[in-house]
Amino acid sequence: MNPLALHYFKRALDIQLQIGEQSAATTLTNMGVIYAEQGNKKAALVHYQRAEKLFKNSDNKRGFA
Repeated sequence: MNPLALHYFKRALDIQLQIGEQSAATTLTNMGVIYAEQGNKKAALVHYQRAEKLFKNSDNKRGFA
């Protein structure tokens, strides 16, 4: 995975959370994938759990599935 991808996902997430964008859950999931690919399972799990919480609180039940 491109090392800059995580950097840009973090920047996007900051903006998404500030404006209440529902796609923040997808960004968190993508960040979890990157951390998992890097072998950082703890960080991956944290991001997956944050994404799960956002998906549960949104109308996007497909993302939660």
